[in-house]
Amino acid sequence: RYTHDYARALISTGKYKEAMDITNTLLLDQEVGTDEFNESKNVVKSCLFAMQTIESKTRIVDIKLLDTTKINASGGAFAANYFKDKTIVFSAVRPGNENIAPNSNIYQVDVGSNGKIYEEAQSISQLINSQENEGAGVLSPDKTKMYFTRWSYNTKNPECAIYVSRYLNGQWLTPRKLKDNINYPGYKTMHPALSPDGSTLYFVSDRPGGKGKLDIWYCTLDEMDNTQEIINPGPAVNTKENEATPFVHANNVLYFSSEGHNGLGGLDVFKLNLDGGFNSNPKNLGIPVNSSMDDAYYVAVPLDEMAQSG
Repeated sequence: RYTHDYARALISTGKYKEAMDITNTLLLDQEVGTDEFNESKNVVKSCLFAMQTIESKTRIVDIKLLDTTKINASGGAFAANYFKDKTIVFSAVRPGNENIAPNSNIYQVDVGSNGKIYEEAQSISQLINSQENEGAGVLSPDKTKMYFTRWSYNTKNPECAIYVSRYLNGQWLTPRKLKDNINYPGYKTMHPALSPDGSTLYFVSDRPGGKGKLDIWYCTLDEMDNTQEIINPGPAVNTKENEATPFVHANNVLYFSSEGHNGLGGLDVFKLNLDGGFNSNPKNLGIPVNSSMDDAYYVAVPLDEMAQSG
């Protein structure tokens, strides 16, 4: 029997018209207002959006693969963040790291003034990188703190939580897990991101009280990482599907990935101007940023920094 999963599979391979035609046929037999009916309507809307986006695309963007030997080594690289002194921090699964295990660790590499990478990427710290999986790291604006996700697959006590390490006297200190009001016990907490001034932490969690599966949440932080209320920004960002990988640009725009808003398939990247709060609708970044596959971990360099780097 046809299911919405099949429609999503067709969408993920770019077969938008086929997915829409089949779903429109099913709508004729579905009761208006039911969850099944509403899901079918969302599938049709996504297909229409995708076809219109493909037909009307006018932007030409030059997409380049960074040096495959220095960043994109065997095993995969993801969750890159770019900082003002032209430091790239990213996560990777690669052989030969300091604990030899085939897990995800956090690396850093410097970019030259001409945008080229000359040195090999290095493990950020043996204290931050452990025999668990570390990823999605973000530095505070003054680079004195590193927030990151640590996944523990211990069969007795599996955990996905956000940790922080402080930089003191030229080295990173032993990380500590953020408090339970952020790392809600028994649920996943991951993908930390900071506002440009470092005062607000955005993160992803499937904790109770959300709109669906994985939601984006945020809270304020003080110097000791104490927080105020943990807030869900609501339907402008979160849907009943997964949201992930938030990033806040210097011009106060939130970028995030979502499966639930109208897109081209899988996770698409969206942006939302935060000047007016969470009262507007997010905008899909379209092609070529988004595709029929999963698109996530989007970051944008401020224009003044791009000009400085040539």
